[in-house]
Amino acid sequence: MLAAERQNDLRRYGLLIHGAGLAVLLCLGMAYYFAVAPILRASRSEDTARETELLEQLENAARIREEHALFHERLTEAEELADSIRERIPDQAQESQFLGAITDAASKYGISIRNFAVGKISERDTHYEVAISFGSSGDYVGVCRFLDTLMAMPRVVTVEQLTIHANDDSEIYPFTLNLLLPFAIKSPEPSNADETTGGDDA
Repeated sequence: MLAAERQNDLRRYGLLIHGAGLAVLLCLGMAYYFAVAPILRASRSEDTARETELLEQLENAARIREEHALFHERLTEAEELADSIRERIPDQAQESQFLGAITDAASKYGISIRNFAVGKISERDTHYEVAISFGSSGDYVGVCRFLDTLMAMPRVVTVEQLTIHANDDSEIYPFTLNLLLPFAIKSPEPSNADETTGGDDA
């Protein structure tokens, strides 16, 4: 009898312990669902957002590198072009040398230079320039070739005005040219930062 009661008590204690364990597991599960799981979901969401942000930054970095390389390439080309132009601008006006050069070029195409005149010298922001004008005449092909040769000369020449006069009675076309010859490139003026630095050094 006592043995049977003892077994019943042990069985009840076992059920109680088992029930308590299930209750603890249930509480832990609910705590995980309501407390830990949202934190993990939020953490995963933050990780996903951070991963997306990093991918965008990588894509932007690649694009920025490409744009920087393209900008550097164009800047190099612009600097090389500027250097080539500066090399074609003499320190002096050299009007007489220019007259000799265009006279030689014109003679190749049966064109004569007339009324060669040197105008005023103008000061620009980066250089000086002298105005040149002259008249001439020639056939259509000769005039075109002369103008091509003029623009391909070693020094920079700017055509300010070209006037070709119609001539119905002949294939010879009189024309007048007004040119600008740049010379004496100015040295860049120091920036405010340079002036400030120079003042501090003094």
